[in-house]
Amino acid sequence: MSTPGAHTGQGEHSGHDAAAAAARAGTRLDPWFSSYAERAHGMRASEVRSLFAVANRPEVVSLAGGMPNIDGLPLDHLAEMTAKLLRERGTKALQYGGGQGEEELREQIVEVMRYDHVAAHPDDVVVTTGSQQALDLVTEIFVNPGDVIVAEAPSYVGALGVFRAYQADVVHVPMDDDGLVPEELDRTLTELERAGRTVKFLYTVPNFHNPAGVSLSLERRPRVVEVCRRHHVLILEDNPYGLLGFDGDPMPSLKSYDPDGVVYLGSFSKTFAPGYRIGWAAAPHAVREKLVLASESAILSPSNMGQLSIATYLSSYDWYGQVKEYRQMYRERRDAMLAALAEFLPESRWTVPDGGFYTWVTLPHGLDAQAMLPRAVTNLVAYVSGTAFYADGQGRGHMRLSFCYPTPERIREGVRRLSAVVRAEAELVDMFGTSHHARPGERTVDIPSPDQV
Repeated sequence: MSTPGAHTGQGEHSGHDAAAAAARAGTRLDPWFSSYAERAHGMRASEVRSLFAVANRPEVVSLAGGMPNIDGLPLDHLAEMTAKLLRERGTKALQYGGGQGEEELREQIVEVMRYDHVAAHPDDVVVTTGSQQALDLVTEIFVNPGDVIVAEAPSYVGALGVFRAYQADVVHVPMDDDGLVPEELDRTLTELERAGRTVKFLYTVPNFHNPAGVSLSLERRPRVVEVCRRHHVLILEDNPYGLLGFDGDPMPSLKSYDPDGVVYLGSFSKTFAPGYRIGWAAAPHAVREKLVLASESAILSPSNMGQLSIATYLSSYDWYGQVKEYRQMYRERRDAMLAALAEFLPESRWTVPDGGFYTWVTLPHGLDAQAMLPRAVTNLVAYVSGTAFYADGQGRGHMRLSFCYPTPERIREGVRRLSAVVRAEAELVDMFGTSHHARPGERTVDIPSPDQV
């Protein structure tokens, strides 16, 4: 019989050999470098993310983050609600749940979607860990490496990161002040078909777009659906901001025009609280089944505590009245943003959002938002460069400004500081010429910080 000491010696010897072999196959910094999947080698943190430790200092006015302002939440009610939930249903709330999500929450989600004119059944809904996981699951079950995903130009940075992680090729379609241009979508899909490319879906944020701030017009909505139906292309409709319109309830969703041709994504992060991490996908039956299987493989089940907390909030509080309060608060901050831009940056152009969190700013010709960002942070103001929102290196002449979190006074001060940076940058460009250039085809995955989304 071998002694424990003999086993230890052999294990250490073989372990040293394995480590040495791994080191030879990898690098001095990462002995497992050669073992990673191909898609892992394209993963890079956003160039913006490295600045957030500085940008989040209290003296910096951050116009970068997409964090909702949750100061208005009824915290006393939520505290009592949570205590009661734990006392009366704690063994259920703290236990595993089903992979599709709790039925009582799915029933309430169906009622929430009625505001978007979606007629769904609770069986159509899959609860996810935020709508970001829903994005990941849909991409996982549809996309093979090299497949094409069509998306607006610009597009949500978190979606682009998911698409690149699954090695999809993102093809952008232009937008204007009325949202996605149906004729350009039709032209793009026709060209891709002629080239023999496989298009798996159109990804779109039709309401109060992140980052562009515009909405798809009522007239264009059925046209976009018709184009995709004719080309047999699924629509992935991402709608985190739909209830946050400043002028009332949202326009009909794309899913309302074609229930079987659209997967609809929703979230409670913007209208309630992101800390619960609860979102959902409403999908055709066969797609829903695959989403449930993929979700169970990834996380077993979404958080029961989060689901039952939100279900209790929706049933015990005037949640829609709370949403209306948010609308007014965000409208005031939007107005502060637009007034400050008009006062301090009249040489730039920007979108005028009717809801949501963002405006999209086009800088004077020759200015590079990405190169200017470190100097902006030095001047105690932060934004997100437009390059984060394209898959092909575009966007250097643009920036996304967020008005959801800072107070109106801080917004005005932030834009004032930003204008000083823009003027100084313009003087350098006038003196030395522009370095504004794109890097098309760069194959990296832009991984956003949570407050960048």
